[in-house]
Amino acid sequence: MIKRMFCLLSAAVMLSGSGSISAYATAAEAFSADSAGFEYRAIDSSSCEIVGYTGSESDIDIPGEIDSMKVVSVAEEAFSGNSSCTVIIVPGSVKKLGRRWAYGCTALKKITYKNGVRRIGKDSSCGCPELSKVILPPSIVNIDGELADKDLKKCSSFYFYRGTYAEKYLKENKYHRITLPGRIREYDADNTVKGRVEFTWRKVATADGYQIQICEQKYKFKKNVTEVTLKGKNRQSYLFKDLKGGRRYTIRARSYRVVGGKKYYGPYNGFLSLYVK
Repeated sequence: MIKRMFCLLSAAVMLSGSGSISAYATAAEAFSADSAGFEYRAIDSSSCEIVGYTGSESDIDIPGEIDSMKVVSVAEEAFSGNSSCTVIIVPGSVKKLGRRWAYGCTALKKITYKNGVRRIGKDSSCGCPELSKVILPPSIVNIDGELADKDLKKCSSFYFYRGTYAEKYLKENKYHRITLPGRIREYDADNTVKGRVEFTWRKVATADGYQIQICEQKYKFKKNVTEVTLKGKNRQSYLFKDLKGGRRYTIRARSYRVVGGKKYYGPYNGFLSLYVK
């Protein structure tokens, strides 16, 4: 691989001298690999594409960034034929995955596409006989071809958010569907009593409960976060006590649903900021 990259870079330099091609443009086509075995190519100075994987991990968490470049796509057949991976997580930085990107991964059981992924290429995970779970985010706008082989469409589980493109796609193509909890869309906070904030929201029909977080705005949920988990979809309020007065706080919340004993969280509602007296 190093030899291949050197040859491409050398060719780029020679050709750029003749004015027929730029050194950077050809160098961007060269492949590199990070320490975890992810092969990638630069798209421009700030973004790159995963083109292959030479690691041996069973749980593959595709990075959102390599060498200070954001990972924005996965090339066609990038993970095709991998026989050791059982789980693949695709980060939200990846906007597009090429055709058959995970085709023929014989041990693959689960794929999680994080929110932010928009397009999945043709027959992306066909030829994966052990595939039992695929989680699709609300950001998906296009799925080309099939997500799984015909005999798995009704026995595997495909998770989606209500009112999304993924729901429409799964329904039209007759996949076994499981609804994930939706976003909390109506919410408010009130600070009528010193040091106390009551957070209220409209219940989510598909939820089994809610998770609410609050912290001082300056910490941006990186530390000193107070978190509560509430069971029951009919809960619509929670009172935070003993908050420090004279400071600005931020609240965020999300619903969750329990499937097979595991919690699946919906996206956060956004940030609600208020000054606490």
